[in-house]
Amino acid sequence: MPAGRYDFRPSGESMSFGRQVLHIAGASVYRFWEITGAPPPFSFDDWEKQDAAATAGQADKAVAIEYLRRSFDYVIGLLPTISPDQMAKPFVVNWKGRPEVNARQMMANMFMHVAHHRAQCEIYLRIEGIQPPPYRF
Repeated sequence: MPAGRYDFRPSGESMSFGRQVLHIAGASVYRFWEITGAPPPFSFDDWEKQDAAATAGQADKAVAIEYLRRSFDYVIGLLPTISPDQMAKPFVVNWKGRPEVNARQMMANMFMHVAHHRAQCEIYLRIEGIQPPPYRF
């Protein structure tokens, strides 16, 4: 997405493209920090400032991409270190029909969460007439 279109949203209630990117980064880091306690790759206060800017239609592409890169590096680095005890850690989430999950379930949820928002970003790109980059594992 061109830097000047990071404020694009297909409808008024949708997140902007930039906010989608920051949301993926922040949510992933937050949940894996909860699971492991490993120091996050960025300050949550700084992330909240960037998220607020993106919500106001002022997302910075370079900053959003950097947060996303750091979040993926963080999670990928943590995955082989997560212990069975950490995976069994319970979370109270108060989601409809699912008041409590364990960390293993939360990790699966976060992988689906990333895929969900990545798919939304692809739709935003297509609406703008941009071919999304190919998926790579």
